[in-house]
Amino acid sequence: YTANGTGVATFTLAVNRNFTNQDGNREADFINCVIWRKSAETLANYAKKGTLLGVIGRIQTRSYENQQGQRVYVTEVVA
Repeated sequence: YTANGTGVATFTLAVNRNFTNQDGNREADFINCVIWRKSAETLANYAKKGTLLGVIGRIQTRSYENQQGQRVYVTEVVA
């Protein structure tokens, strides 16, 4: 929950690629996601590692300055 009590959850979605690499193995992409309010509470209560999820949302890019003073860019899906 945020300081004002709004529910928020972050999770990483593993998505298998449709093709295999040179070794014949299937690779995956790991997509950072954030979900808000009642949907975040529901996700936290019912989903766990390995749960099959369908996500609808928008891609958002943000940036912040880390402790070393470097600018860090983050791309995530806001579900």
